[in-house]
Amino acid sequence: SACSGAGDLAAARQVWVDMKSRGVEPNEWAYSALISAHGGLSHLPSSPTRLHTSTPAWNQVKPQRLNQAVNVFDEMEASGIPGDETSYGALLSVCARAGDWDRGLEVLKRMRASNVQMTCFPYNALLGTRGLSIYKALKLVDEMQSDGLQPSLVTFNTLIKLCSVDGQFEVAMRLLSEINSLGIKPDKF
Repeated sequence: SACSGAGDLAAARQVWVDMKSRGVEPNEWAYSALISAHGGLSHLPSSPTRLHTSTPAWNQVKPQRLNQAVNVFDEMEASGIPGDETSYGALLSVCARAGDWDRGLEVLKRMRASNVQMTCFPYNALLGTRGLSIYKALKLVDEMQSDGLQPSLVTFNTLIKLCSVDGQFEVAMRLLSEINSLGIKPDKF
């Protein structure tokens, strides 16, 4: 995870090779860290909260890295380690940073089919997709609610940020009203 946080994929790969050469079998955390390294992500559970549509160019993921992250995930499952919320969340975060909404939806669909217990985390990760419109995001939140999940403060913060990027201030005000009606306390700055 230290390598992924520094965005040093080469170092993360070297640690991976060294680990395997010493007979250490990777577990879901090792795979998740390597997946995250492809997106330069650190602190897996909190990464999606930092993602947004105005991601600077230096903070974007190239499609090749996304494909490599998917390959690592596939290797993990082929080795008998099923994807869990952390590994799926890491992969969804890489999809988001690559701006690949469609690939992210495929990963989310795959996650649902694998019977991983769904939480807001994977949805929030995907809501951070670079260049996402508020209307696609709201559709995803509808799906999340159909899965029986209530949007979290992170979900609403991401949606309101998308509203500001898209100039949808009326939608943002509606979301603020929804936050209040659900009893969620907004952030104070």
